[in-house]
Amino acid sequence: MYLSASAEPTWSPVPRLDLWAGVGIGWGRTLAPTLKTSGAQVVVVPSRAAVFVEVPLSLGVRYEILPNLVVVNLSGAIGFLGNQSGGLLQTYRTPGKDGKLVGVGGYPEPDTSWVALAGLGVLL
Repeated sequence: MYLSASAEPTWSPVPRLDLWAGVGIGWGRTLAPTLKTSGAQVVVVPSRAAVFVEVPLSLGVRYEILPNLVVVNLSGAIGFLGNQSGGLLQTYRTPGKDGKLVGVGGYPEPDTSWVALAGLGVLL
């Protein structure tokens, strides 16, 4: 789950061409399903979750190929993650095949995320 808000002011240097840059704030929750292993070590780790705050920066361009009808666009964003917490990031101790406690490491804390989008659209 991810909730965010952003401001992306647009500039049109020539007709049919729009450029934008933006900044935002987001909050997200990620979930890892139950983990079951087999082989030399058999463990079961219940589903675990983590939450994070993200500050995304974005850039984009849009051009109307056919005025008021068909557009192409490119956009990209990079997000800086912080305030990460939750059981998903911590080591979990569970009984192994022989009954002794085994530590299953937590997921690493990413520091950035990114997305790129290319599109072709019809204006209604």
